[in-house]
Amino acid sequence: MTIDEILAEFGKRSGMENLGRDGNGVCRLVFDEIFDVDIELYDDQVSIFAIIGSVEDVDGGMLRVMLAANLDGADTGNATLAVDELSESVVLCRRLPVAGLTYPTFEHALEDFVHGFQRWRLKLDGHETEDDVALDADAFAREPSLHMLRL
Repeated sequence: MTIDEILAEFGKRSGMENLGRDGNGVCRLVFDEIFDVDIELYDDQVSIFAIIGSVEDVDGGMLRVMLAANLDGADTGNATLAVDELSESVVLCRRLPVAGLTYPTFEHALEDFVHGFQRWRLKLDGHETEDDVALDADAFAREPSLHMLRL
């Protein structure tokens, strides 16, 4: 499947007819009217990207936690935490190979990404313990209210 076919299927299943990439090659999904996720095609990979917060929100201790989370991806939904120097933002990004990409693989990756975003947004908002974050993430997982719009 192509990324355009996958996005069209995702749109159909989510009640968003004609979901696809815009003239710049980007499909933006807005979740819970809170955060944007951009989906783009780069050569042979699909990029899923979202801004989590400002670099100003990250102190040395948080930076260390973020770098440790990048090691195995378990705490990031298999995505990578990074800093975008142009916007001075903390971002979460994930790349998927286009070769062999299926709708179920994409949907699962997007769900993992959204949960990873939620977890890190909570951490940047000052939830200090894993228990606080896990509790909120579990509540989010039980009651996902993914209201998506194409911009």
